[in-house]
Amino acid sequence: MRPAALAHLQRAGFSESLGERLAELARRHRVPGAQLAVCRGADLTVVQAGVEDPDTGRPLTGLAKIPVGSITKAFTATLAMVLVADGDLELDTPVGAIAPGLGGRARALFAPVTVRQLLSHTGGLPSDPDESATSARQAFDRLHGIPPIFPPGAGFSYSNIGYLLVGGLIEEITGMPWGEAMRSILLRPLKIDPAFLGDPIVPGHAVNSVTGQVRAVGQTLPSWLAPAGALALSARDLVEFGRMHLLPGNGVAASNPLGEGAAELRKAVPGADAAGLADGWSPGFAVFREGDRTRLGHDGMADGTACYLRLDPEAGWVVALTTNARTGTALWEDLVGELRLAGLPVPHYRIRHDPARLRPVPSDCFGVYRNGNVEYSLVTRAAGAPVLVVDGEAYPEFTLDESWTFSVVDPDSGKPHPCGRFLRDPHTSAVTGMQIGGRVAQRYRVRS
Repeated sequence: MRPAALAHLQRAGFSESLGERLAELARRHRVPGAQLAVCRGADLTVVQAGVEDPDTGRPLTGLAKIPVGSITKAFTATLAMVLVADGDLELDTPVGAIAPGLGGRARALFAPVTVRQLLSHTGGLPSDPDESATSARQAFDRLHGIPPIFPPGAGFSYSNIGYLLVGGLIEEITGMPWGEAMRSILLRPLKIDPAFLGDPIVPGHAVNSVTGQVRAVGQTLPSWLAPAGALALSARDLVEFGRMHLLPGNGVAASNPLGEGAAELRKAVPGADAAGLADGWSPGFAVFREGDRTRLGHDGMADGTACYLRLDPEAGWVVALTTNARTGTALWEDLVGELRLAGLPVPHYRIRHDPARLRPVPSDCFGVYRNGNVEYSLVTRAAGAPVLVVDGEAYPEFTLDESWTFSVVDPDSGKPHPCGRFLRDPHTSAVTGMQIGGRVAQRYRVRS
């Protein structure tokens, strides 16, 4: 925050000043509407700015439901941990022993993976299922013959498939569809009235980085992939959920349906190197480390939305931002800086990439990498410039620094975006894969 803005925040009421800053940042980043909720102990501040959709001009209220994308996973993980606390599920039992029939022909891929590994993205599973499938069962069957990314527990690779499987386990145990179990077991006791994709919700928006044109976009997530990303919530809802993960005494009741599982959700899993997303991962949350303090959170990108949740269990605060445009990512980065200057140390992880220490891209970096059915290629285009291609979409202005992390241009902002790193054999230094957006893609073919 600029010194003048910080002084204004200190002079004005917290809620009033926060609302003004949110409205200003939303205008700056062409975000049609945004909600911000800040909880410090028992004190809750909720502000909002803008509209649900520029075409209707309907004001965005604090109760409006915005698709929160992958923040849904933190809810699915918490629901699973409630079942663990009730003795219905075990974190370290292989999936094959819990549900021997789940997964159809792809059972060999799932059977040895534990629930803890599914929740912490350390099961070695591919990232995404075939979304043309008509059911979770069909999506699982289409994974038949696809090798794991690495053996279970051997590393971190973000996986929607893992959370689809967790959702299936929840359904088997509770006898309810995932959405019904989520509503009745977790959200209703928290007094959260959720919406799901398919309900009346605030639409997401695409913003043209050149013209500034804003257009509404529909949600495309298949209904059977709901456990990985189907919730629509307000920022206030996210804060109420976050409060149950604070330590007792921080405005939170000592009784908690998670029992000892609450501590498990705050603990980073060994070997969960989530480079590109966070400093580590627990069974459900991104873990951010700063000095001796550990904070938790999750980001969520649905079609045309960008949402964020951060909390400090020990200090007793929760911050949630929901926006109905992908340019909300830039709004969040500015907001984090302002909140930190105002005395709320909200973490925001970015992979380290030093543009002052760039190196030429070695020839063995070029080629094809795969994560399940998703293909990543590093190729050369005009004038020999390297270009990253992800399932046919090109990301130009690829740069590599001396630490082997790389950056491309973000299509939403038009600015350089550090997004991944190359993985190398520790003995030979040969490139074996890349980790991009937290997903590991193994070397498939070297450029000929």
